[in-house]
Amino acid sequence: MFRQTLALFLVLAVAYATEFYECDSGVTPATDLRVNDCDQLPCQFKRGKDIIAQMDFKTDGAASKLEPQVRVKALGFWVNYPIGYDDACTHLSAGKCPLSSGDSATYDIQIPVLDSYPEITINVEVTLKNENGDPISCFAIDGEVVA
Repeated sequence: MFRQTLALFLVLAVAYATEFYECDSGVTPATDLRVNDCDQLPCQFKRGKDIIAQMDFKTDGAASKLEPQVRVKALGFWVNYPIGYDDACTHLSAGKCPLSSGDSATYDIQIPVLDSYPEITINVEVTLKNENGDPISCFAIDGEVVA
């Protein structure tokens, strides 16, 4: 029974993985990503709904604090995107700060998509930085803001 349950869990975990690519900065990429309602790029981001995602990552350095940095590229320009908090340690569903080099963790991400946003194509880049501002992990995805 345990093996059947484990096999079903692994199939479901793979089924919900979202494509992503490495950030241009060369930061260690996430090990896995799951974005709600998106398993293929570009993701469809509905106005008035939050982007909900989970990023699995493995640290290549120590971190007592994780600062999330979200950047969005729209109409050819990158802008920092505020998400309402500055310590991602409080948003880990697996792992716990402080993190040591080689630790694995899962960051739960919630990014608002306002009703007022136009329907456009965007690129989203999420980076986690330690307390010194050194990047720990990162992912990038393509998306479209839709009605």
